[in-house]
Amino acid sequence: MGTDHKVNTLGVLVQGQRAEFILRDRDANDPFRAHATWLQSPSYSATQEVSAHASGDVKIDLPAGPAGHVALLQGFQFKRARATDANVRLVAVQVAEDSRSVRVALVDDQGADFRGMDGVQSLGLAALTLGELLALPVFGARLTGTLPEFDERRLRTYTVTVQYVWVPPSLVLGAGLVAGTTRMADAGTLPDSNDKVGLRGFRFAFGNSDHHLRSVGVDLTGNQRQPILFQDNNLDDPVAWSVGFVRLK
Repeated sequence: MGTDHKVNTLGVLVQGQRAEFILRDRDANDPFRAHATWLQSPSYSATQEVSAHASGDVKIDLPAGPAGHVALLQGFQFKRARATDANVRLVAVQVAEDSRSVRVALVDDQGADFRGMDGVQSLGLAALTLGELLALPVFGARLTGTLPEFDERRLRTYTVTVQYVWVPPSLVLGAGLVAGTTRMADAGTLPDSNDKVGLRGFRFAFGNSDHHLRSVGVDLTGNQRQPILFQDNNLDDPVAWSVGFVRLK
């Protein structure tokens, strides 16, 4: 987007040979730019899809796939209630290491309903070493634990769709995780620029409060200096993030 906005719908979905990008606030009349790349192989399954109506940070079980296969993220969409929008504090889509579930989150500070959030200055990430960041198979298990206690009955709801594919284990060279408390990779090893990479998922959070959103994205092989985008109109807000991936043949 040309400037930052609150979010009603956010996502990228695979539609046959095309990608559908969705980024809008409640009036859906703002221009934006987007791009995506993905791998294709006759060895991969057809696109699979799960959807749920949720609030906060939740786990969605995946139907069992072929024995030994690995589930990789292909697309996603978050959509808040019609004719509404809100800031973003935390957004995540993470396929579990065992490929049995996917964890999703879209959280804001709930405006006047959660005035106590104003006193929270950080997510407590200063207490985490880089080794601890890497050791978290699901980064949010530690990250969301540092957020104030939410009243589950008052969390803003959303509908989420997650697209994924099953990849045979013979095509997987290895798994990786990169993470940071800046927009650079402070922990983990980024894949090489010529690696074939499939995403397991991502988790992005602002460390001071919720914000409008201008840019969000992952580019592990194309931008070694700044592999993620997550910001409002400026880069002055503390962030925490992780991205899981596999290297493919």
